[in-house]
Amino acid sequence: MAKSLITQTLGGPSHDVLGLIEISDKIARLSEAGHAFETKRRKLEHQFEMTNSELREEYLAAVLEIHDFPEANMTGVTH
Repeated sequence: MAKSLITQTLGGPSHDVLGLIEISDKIARLSEAGHAFETKRRKLEHQFEMTNSELREEYLAAVLEIHDFPEANMTGVTH
């Protein structure tokens, strides 16, 4: 009822007001999309770092194993 009274008194929202509301809505949606993007990007970066760390550990373990026992790992290879 109050809305109809305001609409009757003021004649409804102007095109300028509607334009500002649309712009404000677009800004809010862009902000939400940016936040969602950054959250997903950070999650992927974290997953990459974890996988990279695991691969580095596997590589270093293999290097140490080869370094500590070169003869055992070099069977079939001639010098």
